[in-house]
Amino acid sequence: MSNLETRTQSTNWSGAAYGIVLGFVAAYFQFKVPPVLPVLFDSYAYSPFVGGALMSVFALAGLVLSVPVGTAIERHGAIPFLGGAFALMLGGSALGLALPADGTVMLASRLLEGIGAAMLAVCMPAFSNMNAGPRHLSLVIAAQATWIPVGQVLANAIAEPFVADAVWQPVWWGGIVAIVAMALWTAVIARSGKVALGPRTRTADATSTPAEPLSRREWAA
Repeated sequence: MSNLETRTQSTNWSGAAYGIVLGFVAAYFQFKVPPVLPVLFDSYAYSPFVGGALMSVFALAGLVLSVPVGTAIERHGAIPFLGGAFALMLGGSALGLALPADGTVMLASRLLEGIGAAMLAVCMPAFSNMNAGPRHLSLVIAAQATWIPVGQVLANAIAEPFVADAVWQPVWWGGIVAIVAMALWTAVIARSGKVALGPRTRTADATSTPAEPLSRREWAA
């Protein structure tokens, strides 16, 4: 899914932007912890292990799952995985908000978020590249490179007004709002059929020959 293939001669900026914003959201979730970590330590007395693992478990999920997720998306199509990613990230955020004092639960919530974010990070270059025409492909690729710094800046910007008052929850709510917005955007572009959402095989049978990519209208159906 993340190769440099384009599927259009003219750039579909809506599709390219959609892919890039998926990356911004994934990076936001990854880097929402550091600006509020002192507040979490003060509020819940996490052990040093839990404090460190809140970031590392997220990175581990991406490291382990990115390749198999990319392979599965190439085989089965992206829409089911996007829905799964949104559900995991919403569930992880809700779990963290509900039981933040339990370090084990908070780690579990971060793992769920990390699995979902790995899916978004795989989809980001795929959607952006396939909706970029050859003329703008280098520009779109350059924009993708900003996903981590933009996610960090957004997380810090949202956290800054609240950390002085020892409040961290708005950073989690910001992520929830972002996921809901992306889910709605996904539904709109899938229904419109005007954005390339990637190749899909017509069968999940590993012994069969993959079919040609479906048309955009077929994708939306």
